[in-house]
Amino acid sequence: MEAVEAVGGDVDGIREVLEYYSERGVLTPRTSAYLKRHLGEFYVCREGGKIAGCCALHRIGDDVAEIRCFAVKDEFAGRGAGRALLNACIAKARACGLKRVFSLSLEKEFFRKNGFVRMGKQRIPLKTFKSHPELSPNKTFRWMMLFAKMLVKDSAHEMRLV
Repeated sequence: MEAVEAVGGDVDGIREVLEYYSERGVLTPRTSAYLKRHLGEFYVCREGGKIAGCCALHRIGDDVAEIRCFAVKDEFAGRGAGRALLNACIAKARACGLKRVFSLSLEKEFFRKNGFVRMGKQRIPLKTFKSHPELSPNKTFRWMMLFAKMLVKDSAHEMRLV
């Protein structure tokens, strides 16, 4: 599968994918207004005219971005949509000169297989909490894992997010 930049006609399909997971408490709910406002951050994979999955690359600082809203419909699992979406975000991050990316996820094996390492939650940039209201710095969110990936081989940019 191939990941492509989302277009206006994808908003309803993206919302449908995200709603499935937000109703189960896995992803932060996103409104159509949010999706329209941030559409330029999104990538989608399509199969048979349907959106199989989506994700967004949201810049947090000068050299770091969060891969968020990352979801693939169950019916398309195992067909390469997740990897294509992740690679699209990483390619965009590199093109923008970012040094590292991170994601909050339950998918430990997926991120590990794609070169990410698990990090302590205390390393989450504070700006992230604005877009994830359920993750207050004072709350415990044991179910969530933080994964990060360096995009440069430069000792001056150690594996840190803040």
